[in-house]
Amino acid sequence: MPGVDTVVHGVKNRDELDECIRAEASGPLSPDVIDEIDRAVLPSAR
Repeated sequence: MPGVDTVVHGVKNRDELDECIRAEASGPLSPDVIDEIDRAVLPSAR
């Protein structure tokens, strides 16, 4: 999504926090993944 730089996760425990930190450390999502997410959640992208 253009303009979105950060997503704040609400985690239930340290395991979920560790998972989020590992995901963030893996770098940005590929354009293909971003397009797939957009199609799933944005009515105008379908």
